[in-house]
Amino acid sequence: MKQVMIIVGLSGAGRTTALRALEDAGFHTMDNPPLSLLPDVVAASTESQVAIGLNVEQVIAHPGYLESWLAAQAKQELPARLIFLECREDVVIQRFSETRRRHPLSTGHTTLREAFAQESLMLAPIRDHASLVFDTTDFTPHRLREEIQAIAGLPISNAMVLTILSFGFRNGVPSEADFVFDVRQIKNPHWNPGLRPKTGLDREVSDYVRSDPIYEEYVGGICAMLGKLLPGIIASGKAYCTIAIGCTGGKHRSVAMAEDLGKRLRKVHDPLVVVHANMESLRAAEHGQAHQKALSG
Repeated sequence: MKQVMIIVGLSGAGRTTALRALEDAGFHTMDNPPLSLLPDVVAASTESQVAIGLNVEQVIAHPGYLESWLAAQAKQELPARLIFLECREDVVIQRFSETRRRHPLSTGHTTLREAFAQESLMLAPIRDHASLVFDTTDFTPHRLREEIQAIAGLPISNAMVLTILSFGFRNGVPSEADFVFDVRQIKNPHWNPGLRPKTGLDREVSDYVRSDPIYEEYVGGICAMLGKLLPGIIASGKAYCTIAIGCTGGKHRSVAMAEDLGKRLRKVHDPLVVVHANMESLRAAEHGQAHQKALSG
């Protein structure tokens, strides 16, 4: 079955990054084809995976068109996923202030804040039809790529997508988390010189974390609780549920436990994805420190 994904969202929320992530994942991508040609473009494509990005000007200029097309697709054998990207106002303003791009709704008589409010209001009907809404306020470009590619790899289904997300408390609690579990009481591989450079994806670190006397009781308790709560959450019609696992930096304990929890829960729930929020930023910081040390040496 052909997989079609439509990327729409607030200006500055990451539409271009999301579309490139899908291209890297093997999708045939098209950026902003004429909206009136959308049905023909999708029907004519011979690719099994198609991703289309639409800018805000097109969507606003044709009110109701995209919603009607999505509804028609849902009745056929070719359903399309609509991914809507949004972001907090102050972060969007900061992103535009750091570039030379103008907000598409900003004019000589409209402030950036007013343009943001107007765009949010005009895109609200589109957001209501989205298969998935991503709040990219706290996302790095890499984190957005990882999330989009994880979702792209899932089969088209009406089943709730369960995400196990590792993170570091020093970077803040992820805004999309439905449940947050603190694993900082588990013994920390950071204090073991041989394990410090490694991550929770490494077997040595995972074994070290799991050897803590309270580990099995902790993970077992999470699984037992979710086993009781998930059926009700699924029955409520929720499309996505995020379980956030946090340690201090998001490198060792939370990563190891997220991977383990993902393997256990995947036996009872599908689809499920595991995402590590802070791994890339940690690697970049460590690389920068090593480079600086080499220069100073």
